[in-house]
Amino acid sequence: LSHIINTYIARQWTMADVEDAAQFFSTHNFGFTRYPFPRDLLTSIVQEHDGWFPVRIEGLPEGSVCYPHTPVYTITAKGRYAPLVTWME
Repeated sequence: LSHIINTYIARQWTMADVEDAAQFFSTHNFGFTRYPFPRDLLTSIVQEHDGWFPVRIEGLPEGSVCYPHTPVYTITAKGRYAPLVTWME
């Protein structure tokens, strides 16, 4: 999880990053339809939040031992950015 956070979330995104992600996900399918890529949300993150994701990620420390069915991490977002949580999972 820390690799994904450090590589994709904990850095400032630009419109070039949004375009690269859109190009990547355009090659993916969801059933028989295109993958539901949230371009409008990512564009608004770049424009309104200076490229920083308005989400909160909390997780167990790496290497923790936990019981089955225990959430290892949670992602939360407020308002119109709530659908981003599903996409990020």
